[in-house]
Amino acid sequence: MNPMSAEFAESGYKAWSEFDPSAHVRELSKSGGNVEVDNNLSPARYIRAMNQMEKTSRYYLNDGKHEQAYVLLNKLVTIFVEKLPTHPAYKTLDSKSRAEGNKIVNRAFPIAEDLKSKLVQKYTHLKDNSLKEFNQKLESIASSTLHQVESVVSQDVDTAVKDASQDITPEQLTSEQNSQTDNPSDSATQILIPQSDITPSPSDVPHPESPPPSYSPPSAPTPTAPSRGSVKKLVHSYSKLLTDAEGVDSYITKPLPSATKNDHRSSHMQSFAVGPMASGSTWGAGPLVNPLYSLPSQITSNTLMSPTSNLLTSSISSGLVGLRSVIIPQDIRQKFEIISQTNSNNKVETCGILCGVLKDGEEGESLQVTHLVIPKQKGGPDSCDTLDEHDLFEFQDKNDLITIGWIHTHPTQTAFLSSVDQHTQASYQILLDEAVALVLAPKYNELGVFSLTSPQGLFYVNSCKKPGFHPHPRVPPLFNTCSHVHFSSTILIQIADLR
Repeated sequence: MNPMSAEFAESGYKAWSEFDPSAHVRELSKSGGNVEVDNNLSPARYIRAMNQMEKTSRYYLNDGKHEQAYVLLNKLVTIFVEKLPTHPAYKTLDSKSRAEGNKIVNRAFPIAEDLKSKLVQKYTHLKDNSLKEFNQKLESIASSTLHQVESVVSQDVDTAVKDASQDITPEQLTSEQNSQTDNPSDSATQILIPQSDITPSPSDVPHPESPPPSYSPPSAPTPTAPSRGSVKKLVHSYSKLLTDAEGVDSYITKPLPSATKNDHRSSHMQSFAVGPMASGSTWGAGPLVNPLYSLPSQITSNTLMSPTSNLLTSSISSGLVGLRSVIIPQDIRQKFEIISQTNSNNKVETCGILCGVLKDGEEGESLQVTHLVIPKQKGGPDSCDTLDEHDLFEFQDKNDLITIGWIHTHPTQTAFLSSVDQHTQASYQILLDEAVALVLAPKYNELGVFSLTSPQGLFYVNSCKKPGFHPHPRVPPLFNTCSHVHFSSTILIQIADLR
């Protein structure tokens, strides 16, 4: 659709007229409640997930991404108030974790309510400005088109009069002038008929012997163009013939649609490929966007999470499809190899937690690993379990960090994810799409960067209830090398050894 056409402007006006700010905010709230609890994860794990969601919402608020913050806050409230009490192990949740969940929800409620009011105000203001912009454009198109039609009609009339005058004989002009003199009241209705179209009667034919009358041809009058008022009357009929001409649009004959009140059909907006103009913008500049996508940092029904989506899924990020980049300091390998060297020499695994922050740069959101936390743990030749995770959680809370993944060693094997590793990775990845597993194999000088395939790998592992080491199918692959992870030499990893 031509962004300069009346059809484009009218579609945009209609779309914004049907947009209901309050209804759209309700859809955002509804998407926050669209979450299910996986019984394979402990209730305590969900309390930690709520903590991460609260931190992430603060990142969004600081960046002005109110929609994403609003969705996450509604999600964490839904988890604790509605979903988690149905978990089979909910009654085993310790009092400290329950108290932490209550504190998170009590902090989230007032912020979510304030965001709700601000979002309605923002969308209302955006709607009013957009309707004004599209209305002004429609008026401009109508005025411009009328001028074009008048110009074309005037030229056509001038040409027609000129052509007709060239066919008038001197006898016709004399007869016409005499007729107008004898019948002045009929002069306005006289029609000039070319001489070739007149069939003379016998009495009008001069006798061959009669002398020719004396004749002095009068000067021909200058043809005059129709008045501007008469031209306007011709616009309607001429516009039908000119709709194919450049810049002329038949939609100018349609009345402007009026804004409808209390119309909750916001989902219809997605069918229009138009959007609001930013202040000072130029018509026709930039790509066409859907009105909902054009709302600042907007989340639409196409990018909202399904009940099986991860709690911090990347679709929350800017409404885009795909994984956010994970940036890891390049020196993490060397430092973790030094930390784990004693255990590796004794053929004992070592594990650590990748913690970091959410960053918003020119290329969009990314997750940046800033800290490698070594928790209290108990390792063996083929496994490693963390102990007393409350120390880890307190460190994360104190430094406002979120969990982005984990790292562990394979002292005697190559870098891969065993069945136990896959179950561990699933517990991270079900909370964060981009969660990564690093596997250091010092004997083979390897560093693997893995994640479960989605959806097949994540679905299979979450559905598997077998404990300990057990075979998993290799086709289709349940894990693969990450393509969204990048190592940076410009940032350094910080080590926090809590052992």
